[in-house]
Amino acid sequence: MKFFQPEYWFLLIVVPLLALFFLWSWQKRKRDRDIFLRGMPLENLGVNFASGKVAARAAFLLLAFAFAVVALARPQWGAYQELVKREGLDVMVVLDVSRSMDVEDESLGGLSRLDKAKLEISRLRKRLPGDRLGLALFDRDAFIYCPLTLDHSAFDMYLDVVKADLMPAEGQGTRLSRAVQTALNGFDPESKQSKIIVVFSDGETFDDNLDEALDKAKGMDVKIYTVGVGSTKGGLIPIKNKAGDVVDYVKDESGADALSKLNPRALEIMASETDGNFYLASSGGRVLRSLVEDITGFEKAELEGKLITQYEDRFQIPLLISLLFFVLEFVLSDVKGTPLRVFVR
Repeated sequence: MKFFQPEYWFLLIVVPLLALFFLWSWQKRKRDRDIFLRGMPLENLGVNFASGKVAARAAFLLLAFAFAVVALARPQWGAYQELVKREGLDVMVVLDVSRSMDVEDESLGGLSRLDKAKLEISRLRKRLPGDRLGLALFDRDAFIYCPLTLDHSAFDMYLDVVKADLMPAEGQGTRLSRAVQTALNGFDPESKQSKIIVVFSDGETFDDNLDEALDKAKGMDVKIYTVGVGSTKGGLIPIKNKAGDVVDYVKDESGADALSKLNPRALEIMASETDGNFYLASSGGRVLRSLVEDITGFEKAELEGKLITQYEDRFQIPLLISLLFFVLEFVLSDVKGTPLRVFVR
């Protein structure tokens, strides 16, 4: 027998503490009764408590709690071996966190470019339940924020806290080539799984080394799908304080408010050079459906099967025993001559 969650054993310390409390409570009850009666026979009150039954109810309660802790620790026995095989993709999501991603384009329905990208990424994640996902962030530089994982709840946790100011201020100046290089480094070169990069960006880049990154992607047989977030009409780039309130807007060299526009050209090149596709996030749910169809239609690799040992969960048994003791404690009367408690409406 083994326990899947032994960390819950520490709760058993409550059992002796409860026992001491019950003992103290019973002694105090006897003292208070003796003071109240002052030698008067207990029968005069018409009630006579059985100390044995009181002790039994306390024992039932302690046993109920103890078996509940055993159930929490999830006892397992009855081992069997199972051959597990899985098909899937390695999908590295690359997200632009440059300051221009805080722009709220009219075409995005009141969302900033970053919020729209995060929303689409979250929807994409839900449509790829059996695939490994990773998250890379980029601006002037790039880094792996969440390594490839099958734990999609962890992926969501990382995605939720992404903001447009995660890069240092001196790092402004988006470089798509660094984003691609970093995403490629996030793949395991020994893995047989098919590899895909999905880039979410407004396409504004100050980069002339994109060809080298795309050549490396083609050499690794990695397809790149790009999603343009924003509009060609553009919008002002907000400057926010720590509370998230807009205090000003980014200025251009002449001192006027700078206008940030979607630049799809670089994103289109990245997709076409690697046999991927380019999409516009502003065009609604059709983008996600098309993107998922393209990704899931890509050849999936079957991973080598592994023989793993599985154990049957048996927490139901101690849980049932715990409930039984709770019921016994609840219905047992502690009055002499009365086996069960009497419930009066």
